[in-house]
Amino acid sequence: MSQDTIRTDSGTSSGETALPRRFTSRPATEAAVDQELVDQTRSQIRSLIQEIADLAKADVGADAFYEGFLVRTTSALASVGGALWLRSAPDRPFELKYQINLAQTPLAQDDAARRQHAQLLQRIAERNEATIVPPHSGPGDDSDVVNPTDLLLLFGPLVVDGRLTGLVEILQRPGGGPATQRGYLRFLTQMSELASDFIRNEALRGFTREQQAWVDLEQFARRIHEGLDPGRTSFTVANEGRRLLGCDRVSVAIRRGSGVEVRAVSGLDSIERRADQVKRLAGLASAVLRAGQPVWYEGDAAGLPPQIEERLQQYVDRSQSRMVAVLPLHQKPVDELAGSGLAGAGVKPARSRPIVVGALILESLGNSRVTPAFRERAAVVGQHAGVALGNALEHDGIFLMPLWKTLGWMARPFSASRWPKTAAVLACLAAALVMLWITPWRFTLGAEGQLIAESQREIYARVAGTLVEVTAPADPQMVVAAGTVLATLVNNELLQEIETTEGRVAVSREQFQKLNRAYGVENDAKNKIQLAGDLAAEQQNQYSLEQELKLLRARAADLQVTAPIEGRIANWQLRRHLLGRPVEVGQNLMTIVAPDTTWQVELFVPEKRVGHLLARMENSRDPVPVSFTLASRPGLQLHGRLVSVDKVLDVHDDQGNTARVLVEFDNADLGNDLRRSGTRAMGRLECGQRPLGYVLFRELIETVHSTWQFWW
Repeated sequence: MSQDTIRTDSGTSSGETALPRRFTSRPATEAAVDQELVDQTRSQIRSLIQEIADLAKADVGADAFYEGFLVRTTSALASVGGALWLRSAPDRPFELKYQINLAQTPLAQDDAARRQHAQLLQRIAERNEATIVPPHSGPGDDSDVVNPTDLLLLFGPLVVDGRLTGLVEILQRPGGGPATQRGYLRFLTQMSELASDFIRNEALRGFTREQQAWVDLEQFARRIHEGLDPGRTSFTVANEGRRLLGCDRVSVAIRRGSGVEVRAVSGLDSIERRADQVKRLAGLASAVLRAGQPVWYEGDAAGLPPQIEERLQQYVDRSQSRMVAVLPLHQKPVDELAGSGLAGAGVKPARSRPIVVGALILESLGNSRVTPAFRERAAVVGQHAGVALGNALEHDGIFLMPLWKTLGWMARPFSASRWPKTAAVLACLAAALVMLWITPWRFTLGAEGQLIAESQREIYARVAGTLVEVTAPADPQMVVAAGTVLATLVNNELLQEIETTEGRVAVSREQFQKLNRAYGVENDAKNKIQLAGDLAAEQQNQYSLEQELKLLRARAADLQVTAPIEGRIANWQLRRHLLGRPVEVGQNLMTIVAPDTTWQVELFVPEKRVGHLLARMENSRDPVPVSFTLASRPGLQLHGRLVSVDKVLDVHDDQGNTARVLVEFDNADLGNDLRRSGTRAMGRLECGQRPLGYVLFRELIETVHSTWQFWW
C-alpha cells in the first residue's frame, strides 16, 4: 500500500501518511497549535514508515526485523507497547516473537488473563482482519472472548499467500474518538502489510537456503561415493565436508585394529603421520571411539571423561582450536539414510549395533559457539561419510582385490556384447604381429662422430707463457713448411732464471780458475791434496750449472712454436683466440693438416650396439657399408666403408662407453670447403637385415631381455 492512498482522519485525500487523530485534528480550543510542530511530527512518522519499509526489503535476520519493526511502529503510534505473534500452522498456537512492555500488563502475572488473551488471539485469527478491541470487551459480538487488559488493543493480521501466519498487537492507551482509532487501524494495517512482505521474503530466502543446502548435500554424497579407495574417499570427505559445514578444518581418522590412523586433513595433499599434532589428533580420536559417543568441545572440557579430557587438552594446546568436535563414523546400509535431512528428521535407527569405521574431526579456530543447525548438519555429514568410508574399507579388504580387478578388466572385452569387436581387434593384432615377424628390413646402427684427417698433427705448448705473436697465415688454404715459426711465447720467469744461471756459471768458472792457479803454485802436499779436492768439486758444480743452463735455453727455444710438418693450419681466427693470452704446458694451440692427407670419419658406437656390429663382421667378410652426413651440409649423404674397430672401449662425451671406428670414403665426393677437421658427422652402419618388428622395437626387446636375465 503506498502512502498516496492513505487518508487523514478527516477523510479527505491529503497524500500523506495516515496519522492518529491527535496528530491531524485538534479541538477548537487547540486550533492555534504551532503548525511547525505538526509538520515536524508528520515528518518523523514518515521517516519511521520509510525505515520500516527499507527494513522489510533488507536481507536481515528475523529477530532484527521484529525488533526494528515493533519499536518503530509503537513509536509512530505513541503506544504503550506491542507484541508480534507468529504460528507455524493454523492448528498451532501463537508464539511470541518480540514484545515491548508486555510485562507491565496483567498478561505477565495472571494465568487466567493469559488464557483469555490466547483465546482472543485465536478469535482474531479466525476473523483474519484488522481489529480494534476496547478494554475488557471482545471482538464484535463475542462476549465469551474479551480483552483482559485496561488498554485498547489493535490487531493487524500478517497474511502470506492468503494464509494468516501471525498478528501484530499494539497496546494503546484508551480514549480517542472513533476516527482516531480508525486512523490507528489504517496505519497498523499498512505496517502489517510491510511485515507480511518481510515474512514472505524471509520464507523465500529460507526455501532458497534449504534448496542450496540440499544441493550441496547431494553433491557431497555423490562425490564421496564416486570411488572405493579409502584414501581418496577420506580426502573427499575432509575437503567437501569442510566446504559443506563451513568450519576451518575437517579431518578423517580410520580405525586400524585397536588403533586409529589419521588419513586426511582438509587443505593438505599429504600428511606427516609422525608429526606431533597428528599423533595427538589420532590419540584423541582413539579415546573418543573407545567411548563410543560424540564429543563437542566449545572451550570448556568440564564434564568429559578424564581419558578424553586429557587427550583433548593436549591436542587443543597444540592446534589452538577453539571448537573441536569428534564424531564416530558408523557403517550403515545406504537405505537407512534415505530419509535423512538437514534437520536429521526421518533417519531410521539401525537394526543392529553399527560398526565404527573411523571418526570425523571438526575444528574452528576463531569461534567456539556451536549452533543447533551446525550440529544437525554435522550429524548428517557424519552419517553419509560413515557409509562411504565403510564401503571403501570393506571393498579394500577383499582378499586379492587388485588381482580380481585386473582379471575383471581383462575379461570385459570378452563379454557376449563385445566379443565380435574383440575378435576383430585380436585378428588385426595377430596379422600385424605376423607381418612384423616375417617382413625383413634393413638393420642399421646409428653413431655420432667427426671428420678427421689421416695425416695431421696437433701443436701443443711445450712451455708456459704468454702468446705475444702469431705468425701463422690467416688464409687456411696457405701451406706452411716444416719448421716455420707459427707463434711466439714470452716467459719472463724463464728468462730471469736463465740470466741467474748464466751468472752462477760465470762465478763457478772464475772460482775454478782461481783454484787451478792456487794448485799450480802450492808446494805443501797436504794443502795440495785439499786444493785438488776443491778443484774437483768446483769442476763438478760448473758442469751441473752448464747442463742446467743448456736445459733452460732449450726451454727458451720452445717459446718459438714451429710447424712439425708441412701443411695447412686448420684452426679458425688464431690471433683472436690466442694472441695475448697465457697458455699452460700441454695446451693445444693449433692443428696442422698435411696438404695431401686422406680424410676419414671417426664414429663412436655405444657399447650396447657394438655386439651387433661385431656379429655382422663375423658373419660376413665384406666391409661394413656406412652412410653418413656432415653437420655442415645435412643434405649431402656420403657413403664409405668401415676399416677398423678399436678393441678397447673408452668414455666419449655423454654417450658413455663407446668403441671408436674409422670409416674410409672417396674424398672426391667431399668438396675442399667441407674438409675441416672436427666437423660433426652422423653415420649409419649397415648390419644386414632383421625382422621389421625387431628393427622397430629393438631397444624395448633388449631392455626386457636384459631385465629378465638380471632377475632370472
